[in-house]
Amino acid sequence: MGPGDRAQPAEERRSPAVKPGHVDAEFSGDPPRQGCHRLTCRHGPGRRLRCADVRRAVAARASPEDRVPAMRQAIGRLMARSKREIPHYYLSNTVDLASAMDWLHQRNRELEVAERLVPAVLLLKAAALAARQVPELNGYWEDDHFSPGDAVHLGVAISLRGGGLVTPAIHDAADLPPGELMARLRDLVARARGGRLRRAELTDATITVSWPTSRLNDPA
Repeated sequence: MGPGDRAQPAEERRSPAVKPGHVDAEFSGDPPRQGCHRLTCRHGPGRRLRCADVRRAVAARASPEDRVPAMRQAIGRLMARSKREIPHYYLSNTVDLASAMDWLHQRNRELEVAERLVPAVLLLKAAALAARQVPELNGYWEDDHFSPGDAVHLGVAISLRGGGLVTPAIHDAADLPPGELMARLRDLVARARGGRLRRAELTDATITVSWPTSRLNDPA
């Protein structure tokens, strides 16, 4: 600071200048003190960041709970359209899972707790492989005819904490080993229940596993 410069108060020096409407609030984990959150600001000329700016920015951001109803409505419309417009038939079979469960228990003993597999992963993997082997069952119903999918994008029925059901897709499921499929499933469940699914995950499924039945999907 030169001899002619005026010293700024400490509070003024700490206050970043931002343009109105360019404040993003980003929350992560438990803050060290109540009401203390980490902020990401896009700087630019204008007035300083004020508490009122933060409150407005937080109010403008839709919470995951606010996004869930719209997501459920979109899924409901697609499922109702599928049931209404696509020819349906039903088959059932009984499968002995003793060998598969023995393999699963042995595999889980070799893994860390956070990486262990659940039985549902075996069902998902089997459905994905079957859909690839029988491409006539993997695809979309478009313009009154079947269009085969270019890959197996496996829709998974996930219940939401607030009620309702969504069916996002695990892309290229037939190519994933069980461990990667388990990781994708965990991530998909967490983001579905947090309202953070991507549009492609809601519209790309070529076949859906819905415990224990499966359904041919209608594209968006």
